[in-house]
Amino acid sequence: MAFRCRGVRAVRGRALGAGERLEDRHLLAAFVVTNLLDAGAGSLREAVTRANEAAGADTIRFAPALAGTIVLASGQLDVIGGLSIDGPGAAKLAVSGNDSSRIFALKGAEARLSIDDITLSNGRATVLDPVGPGLVRGGAIRNDGGTLVLWRVTFSGNSAVSDPTQSGAAAIVGGGAVVNSGGAILKATDCTFIGNTVAGGTRYAFGGAIANVTDARASLTRCTFTGNTATGSTAAHGGAIGNFGASLLVVNDGTFSGNEALGATGSVAPASGGAIATRPGTVSTSGSRTTITAVQFRGNRAISAGGRATGGALTNVDSSLTVSRSGFVANEAITAVSGEASGGAIDASSLFGEISPLTRLGNCRFVSNQAVGGAEGFATGGACDNGEGTMMIDRSSFVGNVARLSLSPAAGSPVAPPGSGAYGGAIANGSTPASSGEANATLVLRFSNVSRNHAVAGPGRTAAGGGLFNGNLAPGTFPVVRTVASRFVANTPPGFGSVSG
Repeated sequence: MAFRCRGVRAVRGRALGAGERLEDRHLLAAFVVTNLLDAGAGSLREAVTRANEAAGADTIRFAPALAGTIVLASGQLDVIGGLSIDGPGAAKLAVSGNDSSRIFALKGAEARLSIDDITLSNGRATVLDPVGPGLVRGGAIRNDGGTLVLWRVTFSGNSAVSDPTQSGAAAIVGGGAVVNSGGAILKATDCTFIGNTVAGGTRYAFGGAIANVTDARASLTRCTFTGNTATGSTAAHGGAIGNFGASLLVVNDGTFSGNEALGATGSVAPASGGAIATRPGTVSTSGSRTTITAVQFRGNRAISAGGRATGGALTNVDSSLTVSRSGFVANEAITAVSGEASGGAIDASSLFGEISPLTRLGNCRFVSNQAVGGAEGFATGGACDNGEGTMMIDRSSFVGNVARLSLSPAAGSPVAPPGSGAYGGAIANGSTPASSGEANATLVLRFSNVSRNHAVAGPGRTAAGGGLFNGNLAPGTFPVVRTVASRFVANTPPGFGSVSG
């Protein structure tokens, strides 16, 4: 006879407490949710309240027949101690923030929340946090310094939005689904993030699904990110994930598709990292670390209406990015007018100049990615752009990637800046006019195949390096390329493009 001990499974992964024996775990308090009401006897809110009041770590389960959506009508659920929520299945039960409030908040290092087999939807954060430089964060879950463990949880339609009518305009908006901050820990396995958003911010918006920030740690395994967006009126970073401020992000065996970092319409707001942006933060200005293994990136985009668009899938600013055994297909960095688009799949650059980003790519495949610059602007690196710092590419292939300008300039259009054009159909190395130009670029390409990539520009514009471009578009920089046993075939224009400034 099959037997499932849900109480024990709900506390899996938790270290034994002082004096606690494995056989004692069944003695921890358990609460059962029997209805879909917002409050009152048998509600999820009552169960969370009772768990907070009880000593030790507790478990919340749901009556076997219970199915549907619990709609929160009176605000978020606060977690202050140890709590496990053992759901019946993400397709069976959901908790909704009703587009009016966050769903869960973890408060402090003692807070530990484990959730499995449930959907969290329509959580919404609009109110400024009581700490920091005007922050709105975490549409579904805000984890400030605690530990959050997620198994088979679906996050759908959650948002963090700067709403001046609520509490004043926010400087920074982050984590449409989850914000993990201030030394917090996040572990997510087999989770789905779909259609989560962040929008606004007088400084920037980041992490349409997850914001991992300020000495935080996040580990994501077999997770799927689809259609998440970060839209910034001043800047947008990380359509799915923003990893900022000396934080650590590890992603294994996942999928990112159709995520977007968007500069607001009608602005020249820059956009970076359609899927993931790795950068310094505001409180902690040190770079972050991102490690990605066996992940597929398809159709992610960084789009600016006329500013700089960088990293259709990934962007690395003054940080460390390591990617192995991963694929990049049809990702795009797109801008208009005189804007610059860099790195259809991956872009590395420097914010402070004296700090050099480090990017390592091994056994990766880049197919049909594009950097699309404005008619009077620049497009560099259809697949990868290394504006500053060191990029090391090993045993990878580049096929059918394109750096191009969007349109031929119209009659009477503004005079293009010197060197306007498309550079590096597959890979570009060297500072561009929009870069700080203080940290030299070094590219090492080993045992790789670069074939049928193209750099395309209109009349009166430059097109160089269909496969690889190495040049100092920013005068005074001296980029260096070293290739080892790599193959270049049928790229147009042929050869290594080079421009001296």
